[in-house]
Amino acid sequence: MNGTGGVTSVDALCVLREVAALPATSACPASEATPTPTPTSTATATATPGPSLSASPTEVVAGGSATVTWSSIGSPSATDWIGLYQSGSADIAQAEWLYVSCSKTPSTARASGSCPFPIPASVAPGSYEFRLFANNSLTRLATSDPIAVLAPTATPTATATATVTPSPTATRTPTVTATPTATATATATPTPTATATATQTSTPTATPTPTATPTSTATPTNTGTPPATPTPLNTPTAEPSASPAPTSGSRLPVASVPATISTSTTWAAGSVYLVTGQTTLNDGATLTIQPGAVVKFQTSGSTRGKLVVNGTLAAQGAAESRIVFTSVHDDAFGGDTNQNGGATWPNPGDWDGLSFGSSSGGSVLANAWIGYGGADGNVVASGASVTVRNSFIGYSSSSGLRWLNNASGQIADNRIEQNLSYGLHLSGASAPAISGNTLAHNRSYAVYLEGNSFPSFSANAAYGNGSNGIGVYGTVGTGTWYPNLPYLATQTLVVESTGSLTLQPGTVTKFAGTHFIVRGALVASGTAASPIVFTSLNDDEYGGDTQQDGGATKPNPGDWGTLYFADLANDATSVLDHVVIRYGGAGYNYGAGTAYANLALDSASPRVQNSTFERGSGNGVQLLNASSPRFQGNTVADNASDGLWLSPSSAPQVTGNTFVRNGGYAAYVSGSSQAVFSGSTAVGNDVNGIGVAGSITSDTAWELDLPYVVDGSLTLELNTTLTIQPGVVVKLGSGGRVTLNGRLLAQGSDSQRIVFTSASTLSVHSNNIVGNGNYGVYNETTSITVNAENNWWGDASGPGPYGSGNGINYRTCQDPTTGGTYICQYYVDADPWLTQPVSLTVPLPPVPNPNGEQAPAGSPPGALSRQQATEFYATGVPTDYRGYAAGLVSFAIPIDRYYGSVQPAAD
Repeated sequence: MNGTGGVTSVDALCVLREVAALPATSACPASEATPTPTPTSTATATATPGPSLSASPTEVVAGGSATVTWSSIGSPSATDWIGLYQSGSADIAQAEWLYVSCSKTPSTARASGSCPFPIPASVAPGSYEFRLFANNSLTRLATSDPIAVLAPTATPTATATATVTPSPTATRTPTVTATPTATATATATPTPTATATATQTSTPTATPTPTATPTSTATPTNTGTPPATPTPLNTPTAEPSASPAPTSGSRLPVASVPATISTSTTWAAGSVYLVTGQTTLNDGATLTIQPGAVVKFQTSGSTRGKLVVNGTLAAQGAAESRIVFTSVHDDAFGGDTNQNGGATWPNPGDWDGLSFGSSSGGSVLANAWIGYGGADGNVVASGASVTVRNSFIGYSSSSGLRWLNNASGQIADNRIEQNLSYGLHLSGASAPAISGNTLAHNRSYAVYLEGNSFPSFSANAAYGNGSNGIGVYGTVGTGTWYPNLPYLATQTLVVESTGSLTLQPGTVTKFAGTHFIVRGALVASGTAASPIVFTSLNDDEYGGDTQQDGGATKPNPGDWGTLYFADLANDATSVLDHVVIRYGGAGYNYGAGTAYANLALDSASPRVQNSTFERGSGNGVQLLNASSPRFQGNTVADNASDGLWLSPSSAPQVTGNTFVRNGGYAAYVSGSSQAVFSGSTAVGNDVNGIGVAGSITSDTAWELDLPYVVDGSLTLELNTTLTIQPGVVVKLGSGGRVTLNGRLLAQGSDSQRIVFTSASTLSVHSNNIVGNGNYGVYNETTSITVNAENNWWGDASGPGPYGSGNGINYRTCQDPTTGGTYICQYYVDADPWLTQPVSLTVPLPPVPNPNGEQAPAGSPPGALSRQQATEFYATGVPTDYRGYAAGLVSFAIPIDRYYGSVQPAAD
């Protein structure tokens, strides 16, 4: 049906269920009751004009996509959303969902529009529909006509099918048969949303008669589900089946719970303990709940059901006999407690949750099923050490679990699913140990974390959430971040002067238009194998597909701002070692100016070494004011402006760095910076040198490293000395001028002359130079050389005269001995070109030595001599590997150059 309202077939929906929930308007008989005869006439509904939703095509293969189109939302919101549902399933049980922004990140309200909607490959074939909901709620606005989801075409490769031994936690498929004229078959199928969802098939023309007697036969069907397979960097994509719940059975006797429990009490299995309004467990009292017990909550007046724990709660169930905390409307556990014949169904927020106060330390929830709560969360711990393990926490109207006010304890090996806000929310310096949990299909962040809270994270998996990571907000205090799930900055994050943040190797932090400000200490020491990464939210290369949009969003330079160290930063403690910072560079106004760089140091001098700064929209690294770090062994690549920018007051030690393909200078020195350069490599930058400009106002030395290139005007002021060391090359760019009002000391040597020359040059890189006449590039100003490396010239053999591609011009000379001519000067530097063959010499792989001949001294046992190895490879390689080559023989492998470019096709 489209729009709101309409007729629902009670026979088709009123089936045995697990954890599915239907709207409260669905009237269903109790599972143990005899149906009341119904009239033979069929009720009709008049469609009310309003929002509409449609989907195409009508048949989609699982793993493909459909297009959903909606219109006429009266009061649109950016958080309106669309879900994919198996026909007849509850609104809480979506198989997949998107906001109307066509992603899992809300952006703009849209009264009408369309979206490509991915159909998860893991959904079961059958009839599905799309539903449109308002503003992050379960208020349904419209429903599409059904579409058929088909099974993917089988591949030729056989796939082993796991056989699962029946256990009490197996998924059950009940079959209900009504006679004589009506047949309704319900099959509970685990969906990728981790919610068991019923699929109903009914005969449309049949109407139960007064003589019909239902016969209920529950046949347990065990369905094996393979475990979730994580993608690299801790982002699993497989979606396992729901944590199963018992099917509705006979109604258990009901025991009413008093408003206050002041003495130690035990609740046993076999009864439903009904909490009406709020019940408080007093300090000093212990409530023990035995395996299999069911606790339900109902509203009293305006007070929703809630258990406040000030004493000790010991609720330790068993894998085959869980303790259940749920809504009074949930007939799946303990039967029809409120005896309304299934007229109401459980919904998120039916009760307020379990609340642990500061005196409840030592409380334990283990092997529990906790659902349909709300307020702050299904489970809330405030200032207490509480353990929650091996449990299911889901269907909350807010968060699954909420830890605040220095709460601690353990949250381990749980399934935290289908909550309408966060999976976990931690604040107020809370620090539980969080390990081995699966956080799936929560509406917002998998984890939401205040910056002053430092829980430990390990072996957790997150998928299908609004954001598959740890959303961080607020001021960051003193503690440690872990490499398990990526940290996602929800705002500009600040480590204040009293704070010290340590990042473990492999930790990933992502940003979207925000910055990271360090006024205290940042200790980021990664390793070559596990670097610490700061990057864009859209970057799936590190931390996985955080937004789970399948690569629909791509990272770009300037996606976020800068990692900024302020002058208050703790230089003695702070370090960046084996760190990767990429896709930053959006402007950060620090008061005296604006920084445009992946990394900006403002009168700060942390150690920066063995790190990579790449793909920024501005500079790779920017040193502001009096910054004097040791900048050593780093790679600065593919930034839009200069690789390294230095202020006049900076004095860093710049040693052994590589500057590659930056859009400006490899490094740029403003005025009288006392930077010391050594061991630098510059390749593919717009200018492979150190740009200098401005006024030199203090004694300065230029060391032998990259050439210094005067950019515009450079003035050596009065009473100032510029010392140029032997071997230094100084180039003047176009319009470059040096004014000497002070003293210049330029004393070279016979072997190391100081060179002053022109820097005027032209660079032509990464182009397709094809289809021209005689020349692809012709340099008329032969006093300089045009740099035209890494281009495609129309043929893999290169440009003429190297090959048959478009040519370049050159000068020829005559050999006085032979009288022949040869090329003595190229006016265009075209070597290397794209796809130019090169050869690498590599050692031969290990070889056998069947006969044990004498090998050179120092060779591994059983190695061949060089002559033996040569003869051996000339005759073939047998399969008997009992020795090793002496490593003396090698061979050449031709490969092609690409230099990071896409190989162009020859025209």
